Amino acid sequence: MSGGSSDSSAEIRTFLIADVRGYTLFTQQRGDEAAAKLAKKFAEVAREGVKGRGGRVIELRGDEALAVFGSPRQAIRAAVELQDRFVEETISDPSLPLMVAIGLDAGEAVPVEGGYRGGPLNLAARLCGQAGPGEILASQEVAHFARRVEGVRFQDGGDLVLKGLAQPVRVIRVSSEREDAVVRLAPYAPPKVPEHAAPERAGFPRSLLRGRGLVALLVPSRWSPQPSPCRCCSPVEASPRPRSSARIPSASSTWTADRSSPRWTSGRDRCPSRWATDRRG
Repeated sequence: MSGGSSDSSAEIRTFLIADVRGYTLFTQQRGDEAAAKLAKKFAEVAREGVKGRGGRVIELRGDEALAVFGSPRQAIRAAVELQDRFVEETISDPSLPLMVAIGLDAGEAVPVEGGYRGGPLNLAARLCGQAGPGEILASQEVAHFARRVEGVRFQDGGDLVLKGLAQPVRVIRVSSEREDAVVRLAPYAPPKVPEHAAPERAGFPRSLLRGRGLVALLVPSRWSPQPSPCRCCSPVEASPRPRSSARIPSASSTWTADRSSPRWTSGRDRCPSRWATDRRG
């Protein structure tokens, strides 16, 4: 009997997780008061947008929000409208930039005290962690349940291998058909932090101090290629490595994410490392 009761409480729900990118850096540069204003603005927009599409914000923690919807279509609409609103707020007041990433997944989740527990929350958190400012990444399940949504564009992002998940995840990039929020936010993105400059030494290239160009030091001056060189000595140009696993590969490729998000839970079951790891800020 107890097993039947537990099964009946697990329903198909869609979870939306949003995160303000660069919040930690913003706090360091602008101070706690400005960061509090940014967090308040984010919370107000998130609550209003989620409620307007029949969802419910079940947790807000500074620069992160967790919302649940009974309809995947409504969750997708809410995500697109939220990104449009975040862009508008950023353009209106660039001093409080809302560079928000959103992840979506749908499936069964069990209600627990103060929230939910289940795989969809974990995957939504991981997809949010891989999304960039203005970007919405959804699982294939969300797109399957929602089907066609007017005014919304679905783009196949290929397979993404996430640490802790046995199978690759097919990623769907969601955006407005009118104008992509990523493009609209680009002019307001904060400048990238420059690399720490290495000390200059006379007659010693700076690139070598950073570990670059060391191959030149390992090649003898009298070396000459053999008629049949080995593969490691063959003058074949190596394929460039992707700079970040947050990029979405083509549909035919599979990448391994170098970052993982601990599962998102609520109430007493929250992993204490959730707020200390997997943050881009």
